[in-house]
Formats: sequence, C-alpha cells, structure tokens
Amino acid sequence: MQILKHRATMFPLLNGVPVLAMSEMTAMPLGIFRKTLIVMLLQLLSRKKPTISGKKHKKSNIVADDGLIDVVNTFCDTANQHLSEISKKLFVDYDEVEKRSAVYVAVGSIPGIDLNDHILISDRLVENPNKMDLFFSLPDDVRARMVGLMLSGKV
Repeated sequence: MQILKHRATMFPLLNGVPVLAMSEMTAMPLGIFRKTLIVMLLQLLSRKKPTISGKKHKKSNIVADDGLIDVVNTFCDTANQHLSEISKKLFVDYDEVEKRSAVYVAVGSIPGIDLNDHILISDRLVENPNKMDLFFSLPDDVRARMVGLMLSGKV
C-alpha cells in the first residue's frame, strides 16, 4: 500500500481516494474513519467519571444514541463531500499545469522559430485556454501555420 500525494498540495490519496493519513501505516479511507469515529465516541461516552468518594461503580451498558450517530454521519458525509470537491479541483489544476508546460515544448518543436517568438507564442497560448486547446488539436504542419498567424497578429 502506498499513499500518493498531490505534487503541489501534498494532499494524501490512496488509489485516487482521499484518505486521512499520518503515515502509510495509519492511512484510513473516509468510510472506515466514520466507523472508527463512532466507535471512539461511544467508548468515550461509556466511561464513567470517578466519583468523589473514590468508590468504583458498576459499568452500565450504554446503548448507542441514534441522534449522536446521525450527527457523526452528517459530519462525515459533509467532510467527504468537501474532500471530494477539493480533490477534483486539485486534479483539474494539475492537468492544466501539465498542459501549460507542454505548450513550450510543442512550440519549440516548430522549425524556424527564434527564442523571442517561442516565448511570445507560448505566453499567448497559455493566457487563452481556448487557443491552447485548438493548438493541441491541430496537426504539426497546421500548428506551424497557426504560430505564423499569431506572430503576424491575425490570430
């Protein structure tokens, strides 16, 4: 079992699923976290505080309170939704970073472009995601023509 972390945010993931983790040994998917949290809360509620006289009292069996379980389940559901949304946004941003870094390489593969034009075209493509998507969807010979049009100011 290996916990992967998002390169930019170090968000822990196990098989693409957000987990609560202190280390590889303590990685816990959120579903298991919910059950563990309920058990821990019930254990805390079942403990008796010491009395003033110091005498031990019989432990009474505590029945799980449905209201408490509902509160914990609601909390865990909300946390799970938020973590899922965060992880989706992180991966979208990571894909965009990869795409932006690929622009410089793709523009550099076009023959006849000097360094100044290379930087200028890369910057223009990264600023406009629609143009960047169009650029990557084109064949290599058409990419060169698009770059020429961008340099002349027609695109």
